[in-house]
Amino acid sequence: MISSDSIFDSLSADASSKSGSSSTTLLKKALPSPYLAMKQAMTFEYGNIHYDQLGEYKNFTLDKVDLVRPFVREFQQSLQQIEKIIEDRAEKRFLPNSYLKPSAIPNSTNV
Repeated sequence: MISSDSIFDSLSADASSKSGSSSTTLLKKALPSPYLAMKQAMTFEYGNIHYDQLGEYKNFTLDKVDLVRPFVREFQQSLQQIEKIIEDRAEKRFLPNSYLKPSAIPNSTNV
């Protein structure tokens, strides 16, 4: 794991050589720990929303892996079948609910 001292020392090496060690102490107090900053960056990336359809992976390298393609196709076919079932049931309902159709769900649904 990266230590905060090594990061802060490298960031403030130039500043501390000019004005003493007080700038290093000030920098350490002002910035969050590297662990916390890394955790926040990872959380932001995982929570990022991609506005494409569930089962659509053309923008991801996942679809380009030969071993995964059959599973992706099977998943996409299952989603099409589910969509058809929902559409058939919606025709019989007084108030159809189209919110759970796979085509209406983004790929990066966060719960």
